[in-house]
Amino acid sequence: MQDQTQKEVSDTRELVFALTLHPVLGWLIEPFAVSRNAKGLFEYDFKKLARNTVWDYFDTLSPSLEALFALTDRYSDENLHKRFARGKVRLRDFFESIDDDLIKKHIRPFIERSLYEVVLAMTLHNIKLYLKGESRERIQEKPIRIHPRLAETCFHFEKLEHKTHYHLEVLYDGRPLSLYKSNALLITHKPCVLMLNHEVYCFEREWEGQKLKPFINKEYLETPASSEKEFYEKFVQKSIARHPFIAKGFEVRSFEGNPQPVLRIEQHWQGDVVLGLYFGYGKQRFAAGDPLSTQVKFVHKWPEFHFQMISRQKDFENALVSFLKDQGLKRLDGPFFRIPDEEKPLMADEAFKQQLHACVDWISARSDLLGQKNFLLEKELANRSFYTGFSDLAFETTEKNDWFDLYGKVWFGEFEIPFSSLRDNILSGDREFVLPNGSIALIPEEWMTMYHDLLMFAKPKGDVLEIRKHHFALMKSIPQQGLQLPEFQPMRDDETFDLPEALHADLRPYQQAGYQWMMFLRQNGLGGCLADDMGLGKTLQALALLCRVHLHENHNDPDGGVLREDSSVFLKDQKTSAIQGQLSMFDDDAPENVVPDSHIHPCSLVIMPLSLIHNWSEEARRFAPSLKVGQHTGVNRSSDISFFNRYHVVLTTYGTVRNDIDLLSSYPFRYVILDESQIIKNASSKVFTAIKRLQCMHRLVLSGTPVENSLTDLWSQFSFINPGMLGSLNFFRNEFVNPIERKQDEIAGKKLQNLIQPFILRRTKEQVAPELPELTEKIHYCEMTPEQQSYYEARKSEVRNALLHGLETHGTDKSRFLVLSALTKLRLIANHPAIVDSEFDSESGKYNEIIRNVEKLLSENHKVLIFSQFVKHLNLFGEYFRQRGYEYSMLTGKVQEKERKKLIERFQTQPDNRLFLISLKAGGVGLNLTGADYVFLLDPWWNPAVENQAINRAHRIGQDKHVFVYKFITRNTVEEKILKLQERKSHLAGMFINENNPLKSLSLEELQELI
Repeated sequence: MQDQTQKEVSDTRELVFALTLHPVLGWLIEPFAVSRNAKGLFEYDFKKLARNTVWDYFDTLSPSLEALFALTDRYSDENLHKRFARGKVRLRDFFESIDDDLIKKHIRPFIERSLYEVVLAMTLHNIKLYLKGESRERIQEKPIRIHPRLAETCFHFEKLEHKTHYHLEVLYDGRPLSLYKSNALLITHKPCVLMLNHEVYCFEREWEGQKLKPFINKEYLETPASSEKEFYEKFVQKSIARHPFIAKGFEVRSFEGNPQPVLRIEQHWQGDVVLGLYFGYGKQRFAAGDPLSTQVKFVHKWPEFHFQMISRQKDFENALVSFLKDQGLKRLDGPFFRIPDEEKPLMADEAFKQQLHACVDWISARSDLLGQKNFLLEKELANRSFYTGFSDLAFETTEKNDWFDLYGKVWFGEFEIPFSSLRDNILSGDREFVLPNGSIALIPEEWMTMYHDLLMFAKPKGDVLEIRKHHFALMKSIPQQGLQLPEFQPMRDDETFDLPEALHADLRPYQQAGYQWMMFLRQNGLGGCLADDMGLGKTLQALALLCRVHLHENHNDPDGGVLREDSSVFLKDQKTSAIQGQLSMFDDDAPENVVPDSHIHPCSLVIMPLSLIHNWSEEARRFAPSLKVGQHTGVNRSSDISFFNRYHVVLTTYGTVRNDIDLLSSYPFRYVILDESQIIKNASSKVFTAIKRLQCMHRLVLSGTPVENSLTDLWSQFSFINPGMLGSLNFFRNEFVNPIERKQDEIAGKKLQNLIQPFILRRTKEQVAPELPELTEKIHYCEMTPEQQSYYEARKSEVRNALLHGLETHGTDKSRFLVLSALTKLRLIANHPAIVDSEFDSESGKYNEIIRNVEKLLSENHKVLIFSQFVKHLNLFGEYFRQRGYEYSMLTGKVQEKERKKLIERFQTQPDNRLFLISLKAGGVGLNLTGADYVFLLDPWWNPAVENQAINRAHRIGQDKHVFVYKFITRNTVEEKILKLQERKSHLAGMFINENNPLKSLSLEELQELI
């Protein structure tokens, strides 16, 4: 665009820029205000302008002229003085004070760089340039033409026999410009601006005008033979590397084809491990980002010589830089790239290894793609070479008795390695595996995670890994890299085991599922933990299993007479000896109740707290009457091992096993079942040590709370049901307990869950709610502690003697109050002797059972109503709850109506208030407590209707949960006799309610029976 370069004012002067020759500084372009005469010629009254004087002649300037003034002002006298004056030299003395060296090395180079910008700006804005010359000369009217494009040069070298000629050709738009014997003028040398025939040419910024100067006066230059080698080695090599040329008489060989891209693992100058990108042009290698575009080498065995020229293929190189970026690398300085988003550990060594592995992994993941791009990969660092490329894995398995043989093959390129060889690396977290040739292969990160758990529990034997069957879940979790899993796998939906006909019970669907699960474990030689909620029938499901094992299968032994690995004896041929020891607890005739002599299968042993012995025996009598059940308890228990041959199932206690382990460990049981198996949670206890010594074919544990305090509780039980499944206790603590309990490590938690999941079956009441009746009642028998039993028997004898004396002396009617008082005292002792004797400092069996069940339900977030006729009995539990910090409510006859409402509302609405202690007198009627789903009746009442009223506090309209009722009865006490008497005299409850004297209708024999 044509700028308006002049502004006419009153004196008709115009603004022009003229090429002038400064007496000290050389050629400059400066602004002038000048007038024209009538003929259009410039007058001699021109005025040199500066930025502060231009406004004396012109009102306004265009933006382009203002910009040009700024450029020329750089080398104004004032600015040069400010920039280069040494000391306090005045402006008028400045040019006299400077020497030629300062001008040549500093001032003139500065001016020439500025002049080059001035010329480019004039070309850009089409501002005319005029020639003035020296200071007194007039400005010529003919403008100097400034060519808009850069001029080019071409060196011509010709090797003759004894000398070399060379000349420099200047071209513009392909047209040669003749310098020889011309009026050529070098306005600037670097950058170069040339005026030739009143036309100005600019050259590229790096071109030095000094190279043009000789050819203004000479057509060519000549180099004699004596100087040729140095001439070619220095000047020619440098010239043809930077500029176009024509060579004659010698050869310039150029690199042909594409360069070789090289990706190299190396350490950045800041310390990080990075990938470096280089390009190989024959034997010469260039770093990506190196600005050098051409390289020339002088190759000679003088006088024979040639030049080797490499012209960088920048487009090719830039395309590969973009390719690496597209593959996720981040460009750093120079040739370096890094893997992005690396998380650096705190330790420098760990950071180095992590970055190194990231680079190797990146290359390995793209080895095919990099190969397609013809990359040469250099994977050596710190004298270590890394393998990158193809890796694969395949497995084969063979099923043995209790384990699988797993054989795996790993391929790292040409090398085939047994998978077992990687075990130590994977377990220690070391990915670097040394191949036979000394190079290092990185085990894929996913293998380190995927196979870690499997290898933790696998036992290496040469190239084979032995995996116990109870770890089959670990095999199911790995990808099937050619792996054909054996037939050992969970049951199909259509594969079921028939329920035994000897079981006299209709199992609910979830109970049938539990039975099927236990049979599946048995079929595969595995142990399990049935962990259903309290009240869902764990005992019944176990009895179904025992009936199947001992009755339904008869003599067709599915176990094949083979014990577990920890058994050494099987009584296949053992003859049944004479009947000794205890007989069945519910059979009266010994000869008919033992297993016949023809029975050749070993019995099963069920171990439980003493308080559950009677419950088990009652459930067995009710649901499996054909099952021959004996017990190995008490001071009169047998010490003859043949005793066990007489029963299908023998019941015993944890304490008995601890004391009789030498006897019991010599018998190979078919099943050993632990009820309330959390009792063996302490791995250092004598009970746990004894249980571990038992021999058996199959193992099962029952517990509603397999984990009470810590995950180590789980380890103890699993070390019994599937020995070795969770490793050693120290291993389990380090691998699972500490990460999960202290660090809330979700990954460790998931690992443990996957490991144990096939061997724990737990159903909560909420999960099986549709299958439950609205109300489930159960009598829970409790054994007295030895101290309690001794205390009870002593007081019973005292009461009985006093009562019999009173009956004989005063008769039945006059002694009934004494009888009622005596019965009440015995009932209190059956609950806890401390109720009647503050000095009794021992434990109560019922009290312990109630506390155990309450804490189990609290752990499952249930709410419980606890009824008793005796406030003192409730106070015992209230004190225990206070000491433990359990929130609870308590309702007795002393609570006012207003406070009753608050207690009920708090229990119904507050999630943490889960215990409600209620006396039958105060809370038997009129309460709506549907927040509870468990009801505990701590002591039996004569009238079942009263108990039903208590039960109906929870089991009523508005209840959306299934209600479980537990009646706690102390064995061998008046409580048990009350229940039996109720069964025999169904009218007894009404008699006690309807008669003012409830005992008057009982005979003397019946009264004596109660006591």
